Amino acid sequence: MNSAESLKEKITELEGILENKISEIELLEAAFNLAEVGFTLSNAEGVVLRVNEAQVRITGHEPEKTLGRSMAEIEKENRNQSATMQVVATGKPVTIEQTLPSGKSYLVYGQPWFDSDHRLKYVVCCLIDNTHHNYTRQALEAAERNNTQLEASIRKLQEIMDIRTHLIYRSEKMQTLVGVCDKIASYNSTVLIEGSTGAGKEVLADYIYHKSARAHMPFIKINCAAIPENLLESEFFGYEAGAFTSASSRGKEGIFETANGGTVLLDEIGDLPFSLQSKLLRVLQQGEFYHVGGVRPIQADVRIIAATNQGLEDMAAKGKFRKDLYYRLSVIKIKVPALSERRDDIPLLIKHFIKIFN
Repeated sequence: MNSAESLKEKITELEGILENKISEIELLEAAFNLAEVGFTLSNAEGVVLRVNEAQVRITGHEPEKTLGRSMAEIEKENRNQSATMQVVATGKPVTIEQTLPSGKSYLVYGQPWFDSDHRLKYVVCCLIDNTHHNYTRQALEAAERNNTQLEASIRKLQEIMDIRTHLIYRSEKMQTLVGVCDKIASYNSTVLIEGSTGAGKEVLADYIYHKSARAHMPFIKINCAAIPENLLESEFFGYEAGAFTSASSRGKEGIFETANGGTVLLDEIGDLPFSLQSKLLRVLQQGEFYHVGGVRPIQADVRIIAATNQGLEDMAAKGKFRKDLYYRLSVIKIKVPALSERRDDIPLLIKHFIKIFN
């Protein structure tokens, strides 16, 4: 074979190699631009050499605005951190989240590319549109919040239903009374429940408490007729250490302190000693009290439900109960009808108690 034929054959071989390389480059170019992930290729100084179509679509920056420019300059313009410049500065991979003024968000993964001498040669940044993921995450978070609120509402409703199962009634009078309790439960006003012994005053107080916003706070009940007068004040308001001979050396909290944020039921309020009525009035008017032997006022945020089988209004008119305290207690007044006034409830109550005693 002569030299001319050898050269021609060599050229043909090189042309084939070149054609294959061009095909490979075209294939890589197509893959580069068809990828859903944005790519930015920069040199060791952070100057942008190449961007793909996804990069343009995600950021909205046309190639002519970035190609040949330093990412440090672009970083200042956009007031965004540059993953490229962080890689240039540290030589280590970085991941950052960027948000455009339009609200679009994307994640940027910066990766260093070193030459054979371990010197930084290129920086490749991958961009992934995070906007849809953020919207999805926000929607999920909102759904979780709504679900939590719904679960709380369901629990509250279940508690109310459970409480209602303890109310044994059928009569129209009791239906009306329970409806009133439903309405007043959500207010913090003081409630006075009147009714004969055994009419169910405490049961209604429980119902009002469990339907109120304070249902998960303390509910303390105290029978004003069952505690000796000389002990009642310390039970109500607590005492300081050494306040009296048998006092604990550590002092003691009273019911208003223990029930702070919750509800107190004062049963048989008509038997409250006159000497304590003015102090209870202070709790209602000013929301504070003093320990027995104390000099520092203590704040009390409590809702008071009072119950009595006596006619407090008549007692107040006769001077047997403080009028000002009576009016403070009877902001909302309800009367539980005697069983003789609601005979429709008797069969239900009989079945209820037979079931219990059996």
